[in-house]
Amino acid sequence: MRRSIFNVDEEVAGTRDRKRIETLIEQIRKARKDHETILKKGADDPGWPDGVNANLVRNHVIYCQNKLRELCETHGWDVPPEATEEPPAQVSSQFMAPGSKSATNYVFLEEVA
Repeated sequence: MRRSIFNVDEEVAGTRDRKRIETLIEQIRKARKDHETILKKGADDPGWPDGVNANLVRNHVIYCQNKLRELCETHGWDVPPEATEEPPAQVSSQFMAPGSKSATNYVFLEEVA
């Protein structure tokens, strides 16, 4: 029988693992928001196109989801929905959000090179 991670005795669950799960859930939520922001407004990294940064954030979501599932399965806990949601969309590594700082800087760097 699977147990909910939020209703398990501290003796059984282990405080460290519960904290790790909560941290992973927070990281997934934050990364999803960051990915959405990059697609809409761009990133602040002048050295890389927005698509590279968006895909990096996407990879962070996937990594955290895998760790979250692994940790829950190790303890026999229910897997939270954040671990099973579809990861953010992968975009072209050359993607540039309209009006992003990266786009302006990246175009300028290409013209200089």
